[in-house]
Amino acid sequence: MPTYTDADAVRLYVDPETVPLLPSDDGDLGELILKAEGDVDRVLSPRIEPDATSGRKLDPDGLTLAQQEALSRATAAAVEWRILVGEDSLAAADDGLEAAGSVRFSPPPRPPAPAMVEELAGFGFAWRSGLALSTEDVEEEAEAEP
Repeated sequence: MPTYTDADAVRLYVDPETVPLLPSDDGDLGELILKAEGDVDRVLSPRIEPDATSGRKLDPDGLTLAQQEALSRATAAAVEWRILVGEDSLAAADDGLEAAGSVRFSPPPRPPAPAMVEELAGFGFAWRSGLALSTEDVEEEAEAEP
């Protein structure tokens, strides 16, 4: 069951010309929304641990109303991107491998939906910042080492 948005919000968000391309069945659209939620989680900081129940990095109940709305719009934008670009065209499909032994893998980066990023911008969400650690991160890791 989707966490960040619902089928009605997606249908209201997407361009009217895209609506006919959406699955007409709410269950099928729900599956697409779940994939889009994964896209949203991928652009968020890898330091945010997924919720044990929902599997998502964010709990909408713990966000402000403005953040909840931004998260819903961003997820709808990711759904629209998936429909327009096509599942087969999206790079670096998730192989489902989360860990091997004691090594935990982050999902591979893939180009995010531009509108998704725009919808999240300015609402205080922690972002994935690429490969470089900030000075603060380096200091925290140095303090944590025995």
